[in-house]
Amino acid sequence: MSLRRLTAVASLAALLSPAGITAQQMPQLGETMEVSIINVDVVVTDKQGNRVHGLTKNDFEIYERGKAQPISNFAEYSSGVERTAVAADGEGTVAAAQNANATQQRQPRTVVVFLENMRLPAYAAKKFFGAIDTFLANNVGPEDRVSLVYWNPYTASHIDFTSNVESIAVALLGIEKISTGARLDDTDQVRSEIAQLQAFEEGVQANLSKLGGEASTPSGTTVAGGYSDGTNMNEGTWSLMMPMTMSLVEMKRRVHAVNSTIATMGAGEGRKLLLLATRRFGKIAGAEYQYLSGQTNVPNAVRQQYDTTDLVKTVIANANANGVSIYPLFTQKFLSELPDAEHDSAAPFGTDSYTLMNEQANLNLVAHRTGGMAAYSVKDIVELMPEITADVNDYYSLAYRVTEKREDRARQISVKVKNRDYRVRNRETFVEKSDETRMKDRLTAALFTANNESPIAIATDVGERQKRGRAYSIPLTIRIPISALTTIPQSSGKEAGAFTVYVAGAADLDELSNFTRKTQPFEIKAGDVQKAQAGHFTYTLDVLVNAKTRNVAVGVLDEISKSYGVQRIDVAREAQNAQR
Repeated sequence: MSLRRLTAVASLAALLSPAGITAQQMPQLGETMEVSIINVDVVVTDKQGNRVHGLTKNDFEIYERGKAQPISNFAEYSSGVERTAVAADGEGTVAAAQNANATQQRQPRTVVVFLENMRLPAYAAKKFFGAIDTFLANNVGPEDRVSLVYWNPYTASHIDFTSNVESIAVALLGIEKISTGARLDDTDQVRSEIAQLQAFEEGVQANLSKLGGEASTPSGTTVAGGYSDGTNMNEGTWSLMMPMTMSLVEMKRRVHAVNSTIATMGAGEGRKLLLLATRRFGKIAGAEYQYLSGQTNVPNAVRQQYDTTDLVKTVIANANANGVSIYPLFTQKFLSELPDAEHDSAAPFGTDSYTLMNEQANLNLVAHRTGGMAAYSVKDIVELMPEITADVNDYYSLAYRVTEKREDRARQISVKVKNRDYRVRNRETFVEKSDETRMKDRLTAALFTANNESPIAIATDVGERQKRGRAYSIPLTIRIPISALTTIPQSSGKEAGAFTVYVAGAADLDELSNFTRKTQPFEIKAGDVQKAQAGHFTYTLDVLVNAKTRNVAVGVLDEISKSYGVQRIDVAREAQNAQR
């Protein structure tokens, strides 16, 4: 879906004309510098991985781009239930945990489970899905939000954010059923594709040999010679380019879906966790095809062409900008784990190890830079879940102040403890978001959240959609209560203010539209202020959507107070109602 164009028909020149309101220039507020609080959540463990409790503000150091920052706020969050906790002084572990701000009110939580379509043996699927179900049941309360995303290379579906863990459990059970079957793994398909491509290559070579020719590829490679840059290539390597290219395209789609998922979490408060269960996230897209064909030494030119590092860095940056810690859960079964001896004998030596190392390169990077942890088998995933539970229950929250204009600037942050025997885990980057970015976060969250509450209670009316080529035009009217907007006295004796209208649409996570915005200043004559505040502004616009669009989100930002209102409109339902 794409919200390709927004035609705004602003009736503001005549809005509340009896009250004497006319459109004017933006009020001159001057450049605003705000004192902001940069919050960093930190997990501290000892050398054995046990949680360390009882630390104080004086035990920590925060650095931004290498420069020490004074800690302005400090809190320790503790579940009060200790497994192998270690006190800051190394003594009295239970007592330390009970005395270390155990009554601190916990932060709200936003949790998303991202599940890629997978094939697992029934016994493994039961453990895997059971571990996720148990984690959610134990860690999501009435004040929290949880969502489930199910993705394959062609579609992405989701459950709206909710605190109803039971609805997520039902969905998990359904996915578990479709994730088990007679075929335990996708490696059969991989091997079949390789065989077909090699047969195709042999046919091409046979035909060319009759003509005295040589096979070549558009990328400047030849079967006999190698890459034009001098890189040697084993005969048959180029035949693997097709599945590797498909893997790279799939990786781009996967990253897009993950980034869209993270965007839906941006407006949440408190702890944010993404459980990223994926079957492929490798540094070299499609490298498993090389390994399964017996070519473990991937040519440098191939590595460069199919390297996904830049893609993965967008996930890291996006997660850090939205305060999300990512926990990669690698579920893919390997050839050597299959019970069929024929599979084992067909797998070249080292295939599993090379494939795993290729996946670990990216997933470890994602976990490390966003403050999460990774697991690489169903067994490890089950063992990791209690650690993730500890992460959301037992941690320190540090903060420092900055005075600066919000402009989406990324801040490189590091946290250290004075006891160098302890280990610290936290996200490495913080982004102080601009007002526009915050509104985009709110609209994105609204598109995938059933219930939206916001300070400004805007109201909307949807007209009948009209066909416009391949798209549809939907008339939309927004009513904004004037009493909710802030104005500034002007030298002319009038009160001036401004608000900005934002619009976005979505079919699903894989099809988020661009955001469209329109700022509208206004003035109210001093004598008409009281009368005007009893009314509202009416803003009319036409939204162009395609047939797949499910929801449209509308937001209004008061440019003076920075208060806002957001509402989601189910345009698909509105269209169905209009046809009845």
